[in-house]
Amino acid sequence: MPLLPPLYALVIPLPRAVLTEWRIRRTVLHRRAYSTAAHGLAYAAASVVFRSAVPALCAGGDSGGHAPAWITLAAGCGLVSMAVQACLILPPVKATAAPGTRLHSLVLGQEGVCNQVTELCLAVLTAFAAAHSALALVVALPLAIVLQRSLRHASLAAAARTDAKTGLLNAGAWQREAAVEVTRAAAQTPLAVAIADIDHFKAVNDTHGHLAGDAVLAAVSAAMRDLLRDCDLCGRFGGEEFALLLPRTTAAQALEITERIRQGISQLAIPRDGTAAIRVTISIGVAVPSQGRRTLDDLLAAADHALYQAKRSGRDRVIMYAGTRVPQASQPLPLARTNVLLG
Repeated sequence: MPLLPPLYALVIPLPRAVLTEWRIRRTVLHRRAYSTAAHGLAYAAASVVFRSAVPALCAGGDSGGHAPAWITLAAGCGLVSMAVQACLILPPVKATAAPGTRLHSLVLGQEGVCNQVTELCLAVLTAFAAAHSALALVVALPLAIVLQRSLRHASLAAAARTDAKTGLLNAGAWQREAAVEVTRAAAQTPLAVAIADIDHFKAVNDTHGHLAGDAVLAAVSAAMRDLLRDCDLCGRFGGEEFALLLPRTTAAQALEITERIRQGISQLAIPRDGTAAIRVTISIGVAVPSQGRRTLDDLLAAADHALYQAKRSGRDRVIMYAGTRVPQASQPLPLARTNVLLG
């Protein structure tokens, strides 16, 4: 984009936006317009910086004798474009994101950074090729198409395994990945499965409306992501129910982790416009493998039974499935609302 005049760079995202809206994916029109304008301003900023820094290079079109400086400048202009886009797009994204979502996760996600760096490198090489020889674009174009297709495929694959309201794994993706972990663990590695359910969630929908219910789901999901370890699997199992798989986790450790989640959720205050914040609690049933429970279905059934007992016992508590022996933990467990259901 830095090779284009600023006006051309400003309007170049428009045809792509129209094509995307028409042929690929429709979205809210004002969001598409804002995103397109942000990209156009970012490209125009890169073009202005580039042409201000090397007017002679742009006029002559010969970059061969100044390749290191030219590539460095082009990469810098790419960073300027990315920074302008981030400044324009991230504030509205942050404003509409789930409560508790950290800006760090929106900006510095590992996969997102990797994709941006890859796109920047290819863009610099393509720009250099275009400045040096128009014929080089014929070679560069297939690379750009393949990269865009791979990024779009990765985006679609991620969307297929993710629940739209919570950002967690959907039920199918969670079960597939959890089944792999259970099979891998076999009898050698401890693990735990838990089912969590938001208490009185129907009352939230009935009292505050379904949009408030969606906000509660998003806030609880964000809190779970923050409270769980990187190796844990968390998915939305349906409605207000969540499934957790805790690999390399003993029964005592599973109680500690799930109790930490219960306490964290109870301290949430989900803001509402003009009204008091919404507070919710969560009940959790936990199960670990035993002689009679080896498959994922068995563990889910046991955790669901323990969850049912937690609901019957007053809600806002963690219960381990019957017959589980819990060794003494290295630190005392917060047992006020944590129970082991004895057989």
